[in-house]
Amino acid sequence: MKVTSVLILIFLSVNLFPQAENDSLRNLLDTAPDTAKIRLLKELCWENRYTNPSDALNYGLQALSLVRELEMFEEAASINNYLGIIQRNVGDHATALEYFFSAQRLAEDHNNDQQLAYAFNNIGDIYNQEDNSRKALEYELKALEIFEDVGDSVGVSYCCHQIALAYTNLEEYSNAIMSYKRAMKIREFLGNRIGLGYSLISIGETYLKMGNHGESLSSLMKSGEIFKELGDQFGLAASYYSLGMYYRMTGDSQNAVKYLTESLNLGNETRSPIRIRNAAQVLSEIYAEQNMFKEAYQMYILYKETYDSLYREENLVKITQLVMQHEFEQRELLQLAEIARQKQFRNYMIVLLGLVVILVIVILNRYYIKRKANIDLQNKNKEIESQKKKLENLFVSLRIKNDELCQQNEEIISQKDHLAMLNHELEKQTYELNRTLDELTQAQTHLVQSEKMASLGQLTAGVAHELNNPINFVSTSIKPLQRNVEDLLSLLNKYDSVIKKNDLSAGFIEVEELKETVDLDYLIKETQNLFKGIIEGSSRSMQIVKDLRTFSRMDENEFKPVDIHDGIDSTLLLLHHKMQNRITVHKNYGKIPHVECLPGKLNQVFMNILTNSILAIKGEGEIFIETSSSKDKVKISIRDDGMGMSPEVRDHIFEPFFTTRSVGEGTGLGLSISYSIIEEHAGTVEVTSEPGEGTVFIITLPLNHPGK
Repeated sequence: MKVTSVLILIFLSVNLFPQAENDSLRNLLDTAPDTAKIRLLKELCWENRYTNPSDALNYGLQALSLVRELEMFEEAASINNYLGIIQRNVGDHATALEYFFSAQRLAEDHNNDQQLAYAFNNIGDIYNQEDNSRKALEYELKALEIFEDVGDSVGVSYCCHQIALAYTNLEEYSNAIMSYKRAMKIREFLGNRIGLGYSLISIGETYLKMGNHGESLSSLMKSGEIFKELGDQFGLAASYYSLGMYYRMTGDSQNAVKYLTESLNLGNETRSPIRIRNAAQVLSEIYAEQNMFKEAYQMYILYKETYDSLYREENLVKITQLVMQHEFEQRELLQLAEIARQKQFRNYMIVLLGLVVILVIVILNRYYIKRKANIDLQNKNKEIESQKKKLENLFVSLRIKNDELCQQNEEIISQKDHLAMLNHELEKQTYELNRTLDELTQAQTHLVQSEKMASLGQLTAGVAHELNNPINFVSTSIKPLQRNVEDLLSLLNKYDSVIKKNDLSAGFIEVEELKETVDLDYLIKETQNLFKGIIEGSSRSMQIVKDLRTFSRMDENEFKPVDIHDGIDSTLLLLHHKMQNRITVHKNYGKIPHVECLPGKLNQVFMNILTNSILAIKGEGEIFIETSSSKDKVKISIRDDGMGMSPEVRDHIFEPFFTTRSVGEGTGLGLSISYSIIEEHAGTVEVTSEPGEGTVFIITLPLNHPGK
């Protein structure tokens, strides 16, 4: 079996992989489909941009031609950016700008923000290299804004680098360092150590221009260490070139030659003509300064050859571009593609044949193994089948038990739902009963209060009627009695005048003595005062009877025009004993017309509010009553300087059964009934109160009841 496997592996290595060393990106181009071919051409273009610009440009042009043929214009912007970068690397800035502007137009036409930002960034790079730093800043700032919007951190780092370069060219070194450091932070965050190395090179070169040699050397050394760790010879060549320029600027020719030579050698190793050209040019100048003309001439020749080769490559690229624009439009491409497909099919068939051979061998081998295993397996299966039947019986038993448990569970759930429903109905009935009980209690208390007020009205009406006759008798009799007494006094005065005139006092000595005994002058004066007191008491009694009649109109259930001042005054009369000369009432009645109302019920409102005001005043205090009218309404304000109410109490005072008094001292229905009476009159009642500041009730009533 092992021999067979070895033979198969030899067969596959000989027949399936005859060209293992050609298994590269270039060979994949022959068999790749068109979309994959574009991706491969772009990768080849980008990978060769420094080491082999000619091939890189050739790959890019092929990709661009294929993109146009397939009308995949969304890829065209990125390819133009690649081609522009290659032209920039060989020093043809004019052609590079053409490619970058084409990338800009394509990106704008197809709403590709990312490629538009890269186009702006590349255009700014060209302007930087052409010493047009202001124009470079304009494009780089556009690119930065787009990169930030799309969240492309790599692009942001590129822009910051180019912006810093523009600031360096403008000798705005502090801004340049700031931008370089921002790019460096982004690259550190992204783990882009190669980019970090290039940022350090640029920062070192800027510090060198600023004259800060310590920071410059530190940054350049760090960049070299990074590229050494990464094994990046190309980046290390750039770092050594900048170190050579540093030592040349600081006058250390020996180290300058050392690092520039290292950069030149690394340029040769990496096949980078740009690095070779730059290092050779500076070395030629240093050797000339040291009178080493032979070495200077050699470096100059190397510089010119490299420079010329770059431009020969550039011309080759331009010729290739013209050829490719026509060549890839010919049908020969279809023929090549067909050959590639046939070759690919042949390779697939060979692989398939090898796999079939392997599969047959494996199947035969497995057959003999399985045949033996099947006998053991059948015996095992019989045993398993026996166990399976036992398990099935057990499963049936468990299923029956489970069904029974499910049924019992359903019954429990059903009973639970039924109990929940009964409980809900019971709670609903309880709520309805409680609400009905509250309404009955409120109605009963309201009725009792109304009956009490009606009884009070009947009582006061009866008392007023009973008092009215004797008071009328007194008031009608006092005037004639006063006249009679005055006539008697006139007669006595006449007697006195006659006696004095005729000098008859000697005969009336006893009369004179009697006058002195009874003190006639005082008696006359006292009699006059008694008459005044009787008249005043009679008048006050008549007023009290009148007020009692006014207040007693509790059974009047029809709206009628009433002077509400009479109702207020009659209420104050009934509450006079509660004030006990400790509360002063200030009345400021306005000139208001009669109000259509139920006078008895309105008096009940005044009674409830004034009673609360009296109870709110502990000790001496004042109550202010003010009335006024405006248009079709009348306003009654009752204010006291009592202890006031908290907001919590004020919000509940019109609720039935709410009271702040002790149990047995109040029903909590007075203000609730008053609120209902005011609503019955289509009016409003407002309350303002603060603890320690007193309370104000403002009642507003229409002059004419709207229900009339």
